[in-house]
Amino acid sequence: MAKAPTRIYSKQTQNTVLVLSTAIAIARKEQGWSEALVAEKINVSRSTVQRLEKGDLTVGIGIYFEAAWAVGVKVFAPDDASLKQQLTHNKDILRLLPKAAQPSRKVIDDNF
Repeated sequence: MAKAPTRIYSKQTQNTVLVLSTAIAIARKEQGWSEALVAEKINVSRSTVQRLEKGDLTVGIGIYFEAAWAVGVKVFAPDDASLKQQLTHNKDILRLLPKAAQPSRKVIDDNF
C-alpha cells in the first residue's frame, strides 16, 4: 500500500496548534497531573498526549479539544453555557447567509 503524501501546514496553523498545545501542557503541569492521567481522562494513550503537547498536527482536533477541556483550558468560551450560546449565535448567522457562496458577477465601475 502506498504511503499518503505528507501534508504541509502553514506557519499560522502550526503556531495556532502550538499555542493550544502549550496551554494544555501548562495547565496540566500547574494542576500536577501526569501525562498518563490526562490520557486516561480523554481515553487516549500517553504517547498521544505527548505528541499533542508537542503540537503534532497529526493528532485529531477533537483530541486537542478534549484535552483542553479536561485540563481547564477554555478554547472558545469560559463555560459550557457560553459555548452553547456562541453555537446558537453562529447557527443564527448561518441561517441568514446564502446556502452556497457565489462569486460576485457584478463589475463595479469605480473609474470616476
